[in-house]
Amino acid sequence: MQDATAMPVVLWVGSGPPTLTADQETPYAGFRAEIARSQAQAVAMMFELSPAVVLIDLGLSDGSPLAVADFANYRHPEARVIFMSDSAMFSDGSLFNHCTNVHAHVARGMSEPDMVALVSHHAEAGGGRRPG
Repeated sequence: MQDATAMPVVLWVGSGPPTLTADQETPYAGFRAEIARSQAQAVAMMFELSPAVVLIDLGLSDGSPLAVADFANYRHPEARVIFMSDSAMFSDGSLFNHCTNVHAHVARGMSEPDMVALVSHHAEAGGGRRPG
């Protein structure tokens, strides 16, 4: 098994129960998960970590999810942002116009194995900004 500290980091930012369970002793296939419960905590963690993926709940109650994505774009332009939501907000795709580093917008209720597969793909793919 690969050393967890050498694996790509996924920063999960949300107020509710995590979609990905962070367990330092049992890393996911190909990445290590870290959790921030607020905008302020996420920003502070991005000074210490270099996340490959930032998974942000659009329902974040303590801060702005768009500000977290914007800070990730500034501090770690190579990080891929994935937004989760349980509403139809941004279902028209306009979210991709607001944030150049967003690579996916998924339903909060996505099963954990599917979310792990999606996040693992983006953690390995890297590369930052979307083309175009």
